[in-house]
Amino acid sequence: MALLFFEGFDKYATAAQMLQQANYAATTLPAISTTSPRTGRACLEFSNGQNVRFNFTASGDTLIIGLGVFWVGAPNGGQFPVQLWASNQNRANLSLTTNGSGQLRLIRDTSTLWTGTDVEPVGTWLHYELKVVLDHTANGAVTLRRNGQIVAALTGVQTRIAAGDVIDAVRASENIASTRTFRIDDLYVCDGAGTANNDFLGQRRVRVLLPNADLAAGWTPLPPGVNAARVADITPDDDTSYVAGAATGLLDRYGFESLPASVATVSGLRLNCRVRKQDAVPAETRLFVQSGAAVAQGPNDAPDVTYRYFSALFPTDPATGAAWTPAGVNALSAGIERIL
Repeated sequence: MALLFFEGFDKYATAAQMLQQANYAATTLPAISTTSPRTGRACLEFSNGQNVRFNFTASGDTLIIGLGVFWVGAPNGGQFPVQLWASNQNRANLSLTTNGSGQLRLIRDTSTLWTGTDVEPVGTWLHYELKVVLDHTANGAVTLRRNGQIVAALTGVQTRIAAGDVIDAVRASENIASTRTFRIDDLYVCDGAGTANNDFLGQRRVRVLLPNADLAAGWTPLPPGVNAARVADITPDDDTSYVAGAATGLLDRYGFESLPASVATVSGLRLNCRVRKQDAVPAETRLFVQSGAAVAQGPNDAPDVTYRYFSALFPTDPATGAAWTPAGVNALSAGIERIL
C-alpha cells in the first residue's frame, strides 16, 4: 500500500464541507483558513478545543506522517498537531506535542518518551515528519524530523498502548479551550509497505488540478454548457452548477490542468468528487482514472440526499504499475460513472 492518505485543504470553503468526507471525523470543528497557508489557497486552523481525525487503512506496524505546522502563538502545551489514533479504543497512542515551555515532546498516552531542547519558533511554517514502528512492548521506535533534519531517534521504546490498539487514523487537536492557535497543511500518511512511498517523503505540496475539457460527456450539465466547467470548482458551489447522471452506466471523463513545469516528482494521485442524490432511490457512483489505455477504478460510493465527498487514491500509474511521473499526470484523464 505505502501511500495511504494525503490532504491539502484547498478545495473546501468551510470546515463543515471538509467533514463531509466519509473518513473524516471531529468533535469540535477547526476552521478552514486562507490566511498565509503553507501552499495553495487554504490550510486548517485549530484553537479552543478543536480537533479533526483523518482515517485510513494501514498494513503492518510502521507509519510515516508528514505535515506543515504553523504555530500562531506560543506553542506552550495543549497543542497536538499529530496523534496516532486508535479508533477502536477512542484514544491517542503516540503524540507529537509541546510542553509548557514550547519545546517539542513525544508522548505515549501520558508518558513522555522524549523532550526537545529548542523552543519552537512562532509565525513561520515548519515541516515535521514522524516515522513510528508501533509496538506495545519495548520494541518500538520513533524518528522525528523537523525541516528535513533528524531531531529525535528513539529505539527500544513502547509506542502502542496495548496490543489491541488498532492505529487507523491521524488526529490533530488543540485540546484546551484557550487562545492557543496552530495551523496545519499538506498532510501525508504512508505505512512503510511496498517499494515506493515507504519512508520519509520529505517536504511535499498537495496541488489541486481541475477538469478543463470534456472527453466523454454522458452526464447532463446544469445549467447547459461544458460538463468540465460545471464541476471545476476550487471550492464547491453546490447546486449553482453541476452535472447530473440520471441512469445507470452514464459516464463523464475529463481532461485536467497540467502540473507546473517545476514539478519533478509525484508521490500519488487522489481523485475527489462531491455528490448527492435527489431522491430516495439507491444510487452508486465510482471514480476512475485512465492512463493511456489502462483504467483504474476506485471503490463504489453510495451518495446520500445531502452532499458528501468521495475520493479514490491512486498511488501508481495504472499504465506502468510504477510511480506517477509529471508527464503521466499531465496526460491522464479521469471521471465519474454512475453504476447504480
